[in-house]
Amino acid sequence: MPLEVARTDRPMLVRLLVVDDHLAVLSALQDWLSTVPWVLLAGTCCSIKETLACLPECRPDVVLLDVNMPEIGGLEAVAPIKRWNPSVLVIIMSFDEARLEVARRMPLVDGALYKQELRAQFLPLVQQLVRGETFV
Repeated sequence: MPLEVARTDRPMLVRLLVVDDHLAVLSALQDWLSTVPWVLLAGTCCSIKETLACLPECRPDVVLLDVNMPEIGGLEAVAPIKRWNPSVLVIIMSFDEARLEVARRMPLVDGALYKQELRAQFLPLVQQLVRGETFV
């Protein structure tokens, strides 16, 4: 089912929530994504507890989620995020190939990318998913 975005004459605007426990990563992603005109950075979080608490306020269309998080892991956070809003797109990011393979097999995960490939692959993946196409 395609993401329900407002249908207007204006270009698509995607609300994004970025979750990573490393402030340097969050800062770099924030700097990069703030230059993308169709991305509205709705928030950044450093923990899964913070993420789950801020969902109603941030109202993201997409959650970019690090798999390696303290206390509650990124993979364990996917189900509660989808319970909050089943149409939110959850994209997992990691340096760990084994964890990405696990994420790719999870039916609630919409995409899984290597962190080192985010600049090349994240934005095209979001556009693909928003159009209702599946992640391969």
